[in-house]
Amino acid sequence: VVQQGQQGGGGGGGGAGGASAEELADLFELELDQLQNQYETVQRGERQQADAQVDALMERLKELARRQQQELERQRARSDAQQGGSGGGGGRSQRELAEEAEETARQLEELSRRTGDQQLAETARRLREAAETMRRSAASSGQNQGVAEATSALDDLEEARRRLERNQEDRMGEGIQDALERVDRLARDQEQVRDQ
Repeated sequence: VVQQGQQGGGGGGGGAGGASAEELADLFELELDQLQNQYETVQRGERQQADAQVDALMERLKELARRQQQELERQRARSDAQQGGSGGGGGRSQRELAEEAEETARQLEELSRRTGDQQLAETARRLREAAETMRRSAASSGQNQGVAEATSALDDLEEARRRLERNQEDRMGEGIQDALERVDRLARDQEQVRDQ
């Protein structure tokens, strides 16, 4: 009789063991969900930071293009006044703009490496081309040549700006897609909770 009681107790222990395995599985699933949420939060934070940097660089590019446009107009005015005469005149401001364009390109390249976004690397390449053209414009001995180089530099800047704009739009689209996926996942989780 005593042995039977002990066996019954053992059986009960087995039952308790089964319940705790189920609880462990639930805890494990909960832990996985929390890790997933933390990972997504970090990812979102990194994306937001990258988006903010792209926005800031976009503003900088617009400002560079505006100043290059002014420089081009100054060079055209000098060229008209001197009709084919020599002398750079606007060399210093063109060199300064070239340095700023290169600095912006460096920041874009760094951002491209961090995010793995090749569009940013391509935009940086166009910016470096613009900087090189600005330097040629600054070093040009003839006014007409300087105007031609300044025009080409402005075209490169505008192309870089357009590329960055497209990149912004793509990023916005990805953000919306991510948000929709999160809503879907939440709805599925809610459904499971309701079913349980």
